[in-house]
Amino acid sequence: MSANNATRPESGEQRFLDPVGRRARARALRHDQAAPAGLACDHPRSPTAPRRAPTHTHDGASWRSTVVGIDALELFDALQAIARTGLTYSENPYDIERYERLLEVAERGYGEALSLPAEDVRARLAADLGYVTAKVGADAAIFDDQDRILLVHRTDDATWGLVSGWVEGGETPAETVVREVAEEVGLSATVVELIDVVGRAANISYGPHGVVAILYRCSVSPGAIECSHEATEARYWDIDEVSNWHHNHEHLARLAVAAHRRAGEINS
Repeated sequence: MSANNATRPESGEQRFLDPVGRRARARALRHDQAAPAGLACDHPRSPTAPRRAPTHTHDGASWRSTVVGIDALELFDALQAIARTGLTYSENPYDIERYERLLEVAERGYGEALSLPAEDVRARLAADLGYVTAKVGADAAIFDDQDRILLVHRTDDATWGLVSGWVEGGETPAETVVREVAEEVGLSATVVELIDVVGRAANISYGPHGVVAILYRCSVSPGAIECSHEATEARYWDIDEVSNWHHNHEHLARLAVAAHRRAGEINS
């Protein structure tokens, strides 16, 4: 085959968004390349042979949230991350097919867990191409003169949590936390110190993606609290009085209280 007629590798974005065409082109590439050592198949499956039925069952109303002790969403998150990163960077047609099959498994699992059709799952994942990493958020720990911490009552799940938000493109996490404080409670914040960086795996309780939370202790200028549409209420709390926490925010709040007390001891 001449260089002009050879099948050229596609970008990761093309591979991800066109799974049917990608499999066809991967098969064409296989005819032009010798199978790598250890990957050749003496008896390839006929293209007309039916695929084996999935071994799991789904009754239409419930599904298993764990697989051999592993949280199902944590498993799906890991699978889709491996598959999408592989589809972005791999040029080997055999690997491309394997990553595509892996992505299909993750999409099917996400679809059942979140009650979404497969095409919606793929569209959502397609918005985040490239090397797949955990989502990054920034959280603000703000204290009053009674050492109580500022919490917001969230409109999305009616729980209490720190002022927080996702780090947007072009922002540093410190800039994110200042912006979120202004947007959510109408206060002007200054970052005092980085308290901790906390990882959280995807799981059925917290959500379908791994998260890294960057926790800052902040001070705020005097002013009245004005809640945005993201919160129904905001006030300072003794954390032992809060019973309805958002995700892992109790853990973040306790880290912040410990850091705040250490700072007070140093400054006293």
